[in-house]
Amino acid sequence: MDNIRKSNDELGSVIRGQVAVFRPPYGAINDELDATLGEMNMNSLMWNRDREDWKTDKALDIINYFKKL
Repeated sequence: MDNIRKSNDELGSVIRGQVAVFRPPYGAINDELDATLGEMNMNSLMWNRDREDWKTDKALDIINYFKKL
């Protein structure tokens, strides 16, 4: 789970704050991940629709999708 910590360090420096949520790839979560997120004071962010955000390379497309919800 060191990759989550490293990613949070990078993201935190960009947003100048603490990362509070984690979206597990494919929605796959287990006890180890849940415990790690708890230790990091983070919540898992799940979804009910597959945004298929991997199909675009434009961040604005993804942001606009969520603004329309």
